[in-house]
Amino acid sequence: MCDKQEVSVRDLSRCYNVSDELYHRLSLYYGMPDSHLWVLYSLYFGGRPCTPKELAETWFLPKQTVHSALKALQQGGYLTMQRSEENGRNRLIVLTEEGMELAARVIEPVIAAEERAFGCLGKEEQRQLIGLMDRYNRALREELEGLMNSHAEKGV
Repeated sequence: MCDKQEVSVRDLSRCYNVSDELYHRLSLYYGMPDSHLWVLYSLYFGGRPCTPKELAETWFLPKQTVHSALKALQQGGYLTMQRSEENGRNRLIVLTEEGMELAARVIEPVIAAEERAFGCLGKEEQRQLIGLMDRYNRALREELEGLMNSHAEKGV
């Protein structure tokens, strides 16, 4: 009856979940929570200090998750928090020497693996993938925000 397999939104969701699971397994392999991996990734890959707010916005993590990760990484000696010279209320996150060593050991190979995997696509396929994912995510955001606003109005 259902011999014909069509591509559906479930296939797209499955692809997202596969990616999430791969990074989750990677963080377990390195013995750290996912949020620690993303903080190290962002600081190392970005190559500059950033604020907790920037981290939360970049990785779509709750602020509390970011603050918990930062506190644990700071206690482990992997990062420091410094006041921003531009805005004294902002704290800038900076990797320590130990943090740089950890990130080099963990994040460099991850980025290299991502680049090799992305390199399996041609340049035009890479552009298309990014363009289509951006377009899909914008449309999905509008739809889901509309859904949540509708539910809020109905008291759901």
